[in-house]
Amino acid sequence: SWWNTCTGSWTGMAAKSPLWIAHWGTASPTIPAGFPTWTIWQYTATGRVGGVSGDVDRNKFNGSLARLQALANNTA
Repeated sequence: SWWNTCTGSWTGMAAKSPLWIAHWGTASPTIPAGFPTWTIWQYTATGRVGGVSGDVDRNKFNGSLARLQALANNTA
């Protein structure tokens, strides 16, 4: 993966940041070294949303509404 190639599989980032990963065309994303799981997964860049013309990114959040709100408010 790009991450493992460019960072030498560095595991230190997982202690500092949630993982937002883009991995298309798969049932589940490949997790880079050091991360136990993904927080946000961009599963396509060619999604459709009503009222929007053209392609949009589509993402899944791996957690509760309270966790998403904490991330959005930088209190996580």
